[in-house]
Amino acid sequence: MDAYRFFLWLHWIALVGATGLALFWLLMPTALARFHPPERARELFLLAHRARWPHVGVPERLRLPLPLLTLLATLAVAATGILSAGATPIDALYAAKLAV
Repeated sequence: MDAYRFFLWLHWIALVGATGLALFWLLMPTALARFHPPERARELFLLAHRARWPHVGVPERLRLPLPLLTLLATLAVAATGILSAGATPIDALYAAKLAV
């Protein structure tokens, strides 16, 4: 597998992770508010915000906070997109994607 395909594969994996985490943060407050009173929903959302991943198999001090994991997934999408750009012809649409 050449570098372009490897970075493209990593890009897709990071994109799936970032999309899942974005949906989690987007839908969690709505789901909690639907089934719990506002005070309890806020408490549960803050509990989710303090969650660490992975939740098993790794010592507590080495687990990543969920918001940091979201940031890392987003940065991985950007980094792998830029790293795979060397084999991609640069046109206006691709330059706009990189700028975003």
